[in-house]
Amino acid sequence: MPSLERLLSPRSIALVGASESSNWSRRIVENLKLHEFPGPVHMVNPRRPTVFGQPSYPSLRDVPGEIDMAFVMVATEVASDVARDCVAKGVGGAVVLTAGFAEVGGQGHALQRELTDILRGGDVALCGPNCLGYVNPPDQVAAYTLNLSERIPTGGIGMVLQSGALLVPVLRYSSKRGIGLRLLISSGNEAMLDATDYLAHMCEDPQVSVLGALVEGIRRPEDFLRLCERARDLGKPVVLLKVGQSEVGRRVALAHTGALAGSARFTDVFLQRCGVVRSDSLEEMIETLGLLAAHGRPPGRRVVVVAASGGICGIASDLGSSLGLEFPALQPETLAGLREVLPPFATPQNPLDVTGFGAVRPNLFNDAMEVVCRDPGVDVVVAVTTLPEAPGPDPAVQERRLAGTAELGRRSGKYMVLTGYTASEPTAYGRDLLQRHGLHFVGGVAAALRTIRAAAETPRAVSRPAAPKRLPELPAPGGAWSEVASKRLLAAAGLPVPREGLATSLEAAQATAREIGFPVVLKVISPDIAHKTEAGAVAVGIGDAAALAAAYDHILSSARHHRPDARIQGVLVAEQASGGLEMLAGIQRDPQYGPGVLVGFGGIYTEVLQDSALRLAPIDEEEAQAMLRELRGWPLLAGARGRPPAAVAALGRALVALSDLAVGLGPRLLALDVNPLLVRPAGQGVLALDALVETAG
Repeated sequence: MPSLERLLSPRSIALVGASESSNWSRRIVENLKLHEFPGPVHMVNPRRPTVFGQPSYPSLRDVPGEIDMAFVMVATEVASDVARDCVAKGVGGAVVLTAGFAEVGGQGHALQRELTDILRGGDVALCGPNCLGYVNPPDQVAAYTLNLSERIPTGGIGMVLQSGALLVPVLRYSSKRGIGLRLLISSGNEAMLDATDYLAHMCEDPQVSVLGALVEGIRRPEDFLRLCERARDLGKPVVLLKVGQSEVGRRVALAHTGALAGSARFTDVFLQRCGVVRSDSLEEMIETLGLLAAHGRPPGRRVVVVAASGGICGIASDLGSSLGLEFPALQPETLAGLREVLPPFATPQNPLDVTGFGAVRPNLFNDAMEVVCRDPGVDVVVAVTTLPEAPGPDPAVQERRLAGTAELGRRSGKYMVLTGYTASEPTAYGRDLLQRHGLHFVGGVAAALRTIRAAAETPRAVSRPAAPKRLPELPAPGGAWSEVASKRLLAAAGLPVPREGLATSLEAAQATAREIGFPVVLKVISPDIAHKTEAGAVAVGIGDAAALAAAYDHILSSARHHRPDARIQGVLVAEQASGGLEMLAGIQRDPQYGPGVLVGFGGIYTEVLQDSALRLAPIDEEEAQAMLRELRGWPLLAGARGRPPAAVAALGRALVALSDLAVGLGPRLLALDVNPLLVRPAGQGVLALDALVETAG
């Protein structure tokens, strides 16, 4: 992989295809001037002797001296010729604005491969094609082709977006909030370098303290996982906004797990494993990046809100609680201290309304903050204030107030978030005040609470596949397996299955039932009937030989009526198991992320309740237990309302066994559905009552 240093931190730039008649050219020239790029910017245009008042060279090969980065703005059909010039000239990197490649399909794919192969062969890093460029404020590089109305502030945020046009609103929003950037990249078609490559490069940059990305997909999950591990080791949070999730899958008709584990859920559990901070909107992502860059991760979720409005305190309490934040009761010494500084009609509590008495006592707000910041039971202090828009008649008052807040934050060591009552933008005067006193300001109470919630998420440890256990070979034919074959695989993996036998006649069924002991269950076994209950091909609670004979004929008749062409392999006679909760457990393989282990409440309630947990394989018993506690129905397993506790330890071991199957059998195992998995009372274990396996041919 070519080095990204010369591409993203160039000392010299060539604008290939630069033209005064092009808005793209004009804007990048203006942006480079606005940011006072210190190195030479060469114009390359074979049809014009001068461009933007500078000499223009016929080709890159004719430009004197070394060129670190070429910004390519030529027609699609000649882009590969420019790529050859880049290689011949020894250019370090190329940003290709030109469109008409893979994004248009057809011949565009071939043109993109040709362009990429040429540049890769010459060790030239490619950003794009179909890319609007990037901004690197510390190095004064604004290699970007849309209008930047003001100079971008420098900071510790490194960000990549798969949407080039969004750079402008991101830059403007960040600037209005006073949020500084180290590097902001639009990645375009990602023909050579993708979001993971850019993030990995920025992760090693000592000027970057937090990473952000807006992506439609994770192209190389394993590499992205390694990046997140590295970022975690370096103490650099990764904030991600994932867009374009979809719920599609070919196998949902066969396995219940397929209906519950769609591609969007796989993305969610993968990113959970990576330990990224998730955002739901562009604004939330920028605010979260700004908060993390300014303060790092909050030490916890225990929040106190201080404001001069009872209404905003109520709003904050409702919203924060819905987000999972805690509003702990203030310590007795804190309450006593507040009674000394607050007016007598104020109520010391959390959230804290200091009342409008601050108009009479200007130091009231900071005095209350001083007391609250000493409370050991609070992790985060949210100070809701009004940021001044202009100096006013006595600017020293505003100056002292913010200076006092800043000094309190430094002295107390408390994680302090400064925010406004609404999401209005600070004025230039307000931003200057914040900058002078080293304060970060979040846009509104709702944004503050959401970013605190997101930033406080503790990254999960990354689990790595262990050596798979020795498992049976899968048979050559692919497709859906019979219940008998599926259970045989489960038994080989260590999952308990009922005592049972396959009968091809009524006499054999009667003999098997006598051997097992009544009551028994009868099931028609056919590779063409995946869901036997819906086909009427199951009979339960059969207590004697006469009932068995009647049920035997009935379920065979129902199966043939449901599917006349079904291949009937026989009738399974199994022990009647009872006395537990019916659960669903299984494996689904995502084409991008690999196998996932799913557990939920099963039987006839699988799709009705939609109560399930999913993790990527492999998992251990600790992770399996975490999945169970995640279920809304966990109290039923734990023994709610006088029920005996269920065999959750055995259930966890069963999930680990399924995980071992998924890892050990590899990509040929497409899906495995155990439904129901009977979970008996604690100490009595679990039993796989039905199973369905699907394999690739």
